Amino acid sequence: MNFTSPVTALFPGASGRTVAALSAHREALTAQAGATPVETGTSLADGAVDPNDSDGPDGAGPTDSAGTTDSTGSMDGAGTADGAALSVEELARLASVAATQLESVLFRLGLLGMIVARRRGDDVRVVPGHIAWGAVGQLADLRGRLVDDVRRRVDETLTPAPVYLALTGKVADGTAAHPPDLLEIVVVPPYGEGSATLTTASTASTASTASATPAAPAADEWRARLARLADELSRDLGNLVQVHEMADADTARSHAGPAATVLIEPR
Repeated sequence: MNFTSPVTALFPGASGRTVAALSAHREALTAQAGATPVETGTSLADGAVDPNDSDGPDGAGPTDSAGTTDSTGSMDGAGTADGAALSVEELARLASVAATQLESVLFRLGLLGMIVARRRGDDVRVVPGHIAWGAVGQLADLRGRLVDDVRRRVDETLTPAPVYLALTGKVADGTAAHPPDLLEIVVVPPYGEGSATLTTASTASTASTASATPAAPAADEWRARLARLADELSRDLGNLVQVHEMADADTARSHAGPAATVLIEPR
């Protein structure tokens, strides 16, 4: 899975790059506002403008960001936070899309109601509260969803819980762009035995065992569940998954490094 730019990986071409750039712009605006985005303005869905049409909706001139038409045909910016608008040139640069292609994409986004009504060449303003942007934002931030998913699977699968468990590697960092990029799971089992690197994905990961596993049936079953968990993650992510079993939490922390995402700490 491409965790660096999942939107453009799933939807290649001008549309995917434009949506990804606008989604990042919306997230930046939301962070600046420090609150959940609230819809301002009127979308093109309320009065669609063909990208080749020089007039506004219904020939009445351009619509401003508050959803009203200025008698002079200019945009007064009312109802839109400072910095919310992107010029066509700036958006084209961010999305790496030619301006001519961009206008066609923006027209379709306007029909969906995801941007404020505009004429060809006018600045672009997203409708931040639009439901579709929330869905795009979740797709763009797969790392957060990955962490939640792994935490859920660990809670459901590994009983008793491990002493320590952390995620590291390019998948955990959100920088994975190719299938060989790793998700590494650093774990201390609840039985306090061994220090080994387990083979974790039958077709997607290879590793060597550095020491013998405990003979106790309970420990063997726990490790089998851990291996199945890693197999399932590898299949569902499309990335290599590798488990590093450590003898104690201090060793595990040192192996995982300061940038690791820690899911379980010693109590």
